[in-house]
Amino acid sequence: MSAGIPVGTPAGKASRVVALAVFGGLSGQHLASSAGVIVASALVAVVGGGMVIAVMQHLLSAGNARLRADHGEAAVDRAVANGFVMLLPYAVLALLAELLFHWEAVQACMASGLMTAAALAASELSALGGRPIYNTVLPALFMTALSAAWMVLSTLAIAWLPS
Repeated sequence: MSAGIPVGTPAGKASRVVALAVFGGLSGQHLASSAGVIVASALVAVVGGGMVIAVMQHLLSAGNARLRADHGEAAVDRAVANGFVMLLPYAVLALLAELLFHWEAVQACMASGLMTAAALAASELSALGGRPIYNTVLPALFMTALSAAWMVLSTLAIAWLPS
């Protein structure tokens, strides 16, 4: 298990929600300065992030039948949830970069955070005896596609909204 915030605690769940809300809010800030757009973007990121976590849990669970038999049905869910706790440091970095230094860093920090979350989940599953190639390649491909989609959709949203 990873050190840090225990995944099943309210602090573990809150850290994922806060990180996703920060990424969404910062992305919304690039769309428009209005509070409504920022809050709506944060909500979309939290709901979308929850769906991404669920999809990744199902994908990895499907390929790790032996691991689930040995360590219980929730082992994959815990590993993925632990990985997503690692979004928090990247959200803090994005927040500091955007608000203090006025750098446009949210997309890079989000992509880095997603890849780190995938790597941590893969590492935990491999440590439990999961399939190392499957647990590494599948999350990496999934998060790469998700990061690219996030960047493309963010850019299209900025171009679509009137200035």
